[in-house]
Amino acid sequence: MAQYVVSRPLYTEDAFTEQYEKVCRKHKTMLDHVKQYFTCNSNRAKNAALSLLPIIGWMKMYNVREWILGDIVSGVSTGLVAVLQGLAYSLLASLPAWYGLYAAFFPVIIYFFFGTSDTFLWVSCEF
Repeated sequence: MAQYVVSRPLYTEDAFTEQYEKVCRKHKTMLDHVKQYFTCNSNRAKNAALSLLPIIGWMKMYNVREWILGDIVSGVSTGLVAVLQGLAYSLLASLPAWYGLYAAFFPVIIYFFFGTSDTFLWVSCEF
């Protein structure tokens, strides 16, 4: 059977009050919160830009020599699939083919700048 030993100092009321003196904190007013929220410095601006455009953060870590060839091949193959899929869906919906081209092109461009997900091409698979 395990034994537990608890060791702590003994305090008198005066010693405890002296060591753990009450700290009076100033409460922020609503105006203080608004000023803090709308204050801009370089760090907050950088974080806002990185959250809005994640490509900025990615480019710092991108290893061009190792990854560019694979990225080009995967980009071209994914682009072809997206274009052909968009054309097929527009023709299935009895719409002009250029609707499918727009549907394939713009989501990928938007993802390029704003996306953070690993999957950006949704292919419907029905069995």
